[in-house]
Amino acid sequence: MVGVVKTHGGKDDVASIMKLREILKWIPQADASRIGIKGHSRGGFMAYLMLAKVTWIKAAVIGAAPTDQFKQADEREGWREHQIKIWGKSKSELKKRSPIKWVDQITKKAPILIMHGSADWRVEANHSINMSAELYKHKIPHRLILFEGADHAISEFKREYTTQTINWFDRFLKKSESLPNMEFHGA
Repeated sequence: MVGVVKTHGGKDDVASIMKLREILKWIPQADASRIGIKGHSRGGFMAYLMLAKVTWIKAAVIGAAPTDQFKQADEREGWREHQIKIWGKSKSELKKRSPIKWVDQITKKAPILIMHGSADWRVEANHSINMSAELYKHKIPHRLILFEGADHAISEFKREYTTQTINWFDRFLKKSESLPNMEFHGA
């Protein structure tokens, strides 16, 4: 479609993020073998996109990310018009921006911490809940934290949100904790 800007997950957005790894290799204090990614809302979607494209990310924290643009149009007033304005009417463009439709492409080598507020009107919590169910089906290591009564920014639990983020990265980046065993096991 002529005149439509393909942002929010377009190839330029991803290319910018992918260049960061190369830049880190030039910084003596940086360890390019232990890279984490954190994204909230649209940034969370971008983190899922990166987890589907590369295997060098070692841990991820994702907050309040839209994972299903097909459902988002029904859940948020005016969102379909927004989608058409920036991506056109193409269902393939919606699918590209719906991580729940391509969970099988997400790496199993990076544990994902998903956090969402249960009173989020911008991106309903079911996006993270349903994404967690799909990640579970594909045995992709993750943890879901649903903050009761929290808004899109999880502002009511900002301290806990930050603490959970730091602890996750400490476990899997700083301490290089092994990936969880996702196969059924135990007594």
